[in-house]
Amino acid sequence: MINPHEITRHVYWNIPLIFKILVYVGGLGVIALAAWAVYQRIQIWKKGREEDRKDNLKERLIFAAKNVFFHTRILKDQYPGIMHLAIFWGFLVLLIGTILVAIEADVPFVHFYYGVFYLLVSLALDIAGLVLIIGICMALYRRLKEKPDRLQPEKAEDNLILYLLLAVAVTGFLTEAVRIAAQGFPKFELYSIVGFILAIPLNIVGINGTLAHRFFWFIHMVCSFAFIAYIGYSKLLHIVVTPASIVFRDRRSYGVVDPIPDMEEAESFGLTKIEELSWKQLMDLDACMRCGRCQEACPAHSTDKPLSPKNLIQDLKEHMNDRLAKGKDPEECTPYQKISDDVLWACTTCAACMEECPAYIEHIDKIVEMRRYLSLMEGRIPEELNQTFRNMENNYNPWGVGFANRADWAEGLDIPLLSEKGSAEYLLWVGCAGAYDDRYKKVMRALVEILKAANIDFAILGTEEKCCGDWARRLGNEYI
Repeated sequence: MINPHEITRHVYWNIPLIFKILVYVGGLGVIALAAWAVYQRIQIWKKGREEDRKDNLKERLIFAAKNVFFHTRILKDQYPGIMHLAIFWGFLVLLIGTILVAIEADVPFVHFYYGVFYLLVSLALDIAGLVLIIGICMALYRRLKEKPDRLQPEKAEDNLILYLLLAVAVTGFLTEAVRIAAQGFPKFELYSIVGFILAIPLNIVGINGTLAHRFFWFIHMVCSFAFIAYIGYSKLLHIVVTPASIVFRDRRSYGVVDPIPDMEEAESFGLTKIEELSWKQLMDLDACMRCGRCQEACPAHSTDKPLSPKNLIQDLKEHMNDRLAKGKDPEECTPYQKISDDVLWACTTCAACMEECPAYIEHIDKIVEMRRYLSLMEGRIPEELNQTFRNMENNYNPWGVGFANRADWAEGLDIPLLSEKGSAEYLLWVGCAGAYDDRYKKVMRALVEILKAANIDFAILGTEEKCCGDWARRLGNEYI
């Protein structure tokens, strides 16, 4: 019977001392490089205004954990969802395995990487590596063959990241396979199932020596270090930022628009410079990985309007880098140089983009802030909106229908007016659509029949009711 302590492998088998030293120096170097890049991004976010997003922190963390580890939102789109889940879990298991191996190799008096534990970890790591490769191949097929519109335009880093991660996984298996062949195919290494199978053809063609092992090991380490270093300087940053964005998401209903604080005392309105966004809004710009789900869900984009929520976020990110990272003059560098008025006015604020975004990026508040600047500071409003605003001011509804007709929809329903009744348990707010739009009039009349059948004590304001103004707020004209 084999001694359990013999069922193991030497972590640095066949690796010269100089290579081991390079691993430690290089590893610390690339980790420091990645950490420095993340730190620099945090410093940029901190230039935004303060915003409290730390309420109910326990609930926030639980919600983020479910989304990150189980991909609850990403899996709504099946193929890319499964693809990303495979890459995520394959990478995560391999990362955990690497940490365990590092502890075994570098922590004095700690020895656990042998026996049944070694066999189970070896099996788990090989399966994870295979799952990772499958996920990467699915991603490459989608980008190189299918080329969905929502992923366009692509950047060079998109495929580079996939090739780099694929190189890490493949060279890891090659290193393992050559080691198994060079050690004479120990039976317990059958648990390293992928490496063991790969070792057979490599052994047949003569790739089974210590030199080949060192070569593949060296390439594997170079690719791994390059991947780590690249995290802070590419969209791989979403590995860190997206979970944080989910934790600090707005917990209210999607698309809620806050009023302008202290409006009567404000000296400027809307987004005049990028640092007027909150730190969370700036973080959003780094959380975007350009998956295009928001663009695909956007009704404005689907009807050939100039708006793409994805491109809007990317344009704001580019401006943030120009202004806050490169320090360009705010007078010469404004977000409106990159984002046209037509893009901003095309948004319906339906929040479909926010409903789909796996990073829980908040698009609408940014658009509304920019609309406020166009409306209240520049007066750059489409002519049709000017007429709508005049209708609001004159007749208290966007269509310009006489305000004296606001209660005509209720004719024959015998609905009490609050001014006549004095009090009621519930006030039925009809709204402009319910009062004037022919389709919504039918909805409102049906609702009244239901309330009466349920013996609900309610009343309406009638002609005393005015427009709530929510649509004007969403269009940026808070003054109305």
